[in-house]
Amino acid sequence: MVILISRVADEYLWNELFRIGGFDVLRKPLRADEVERAHPGPLLLAQRVCPRGKTRP
Repeated sequence: MVILISRVADEYLWNELFRIGGFDVLRKPLRADEVERAHPGPLLLAQRVCPRGKTRP
């Protein structure tokens, strides 16, 4: 999973990030509430893709 941190979070950046499989863009300076919101998402998705106790192919 890719979470991009950038000073610029325009539509072009979002489109490119999602095109390559990225998850979220966080703007600088970072805010704790945004980091907390973004961080669990990729972890939950990874757990769905590869549940605990299962190995990835």
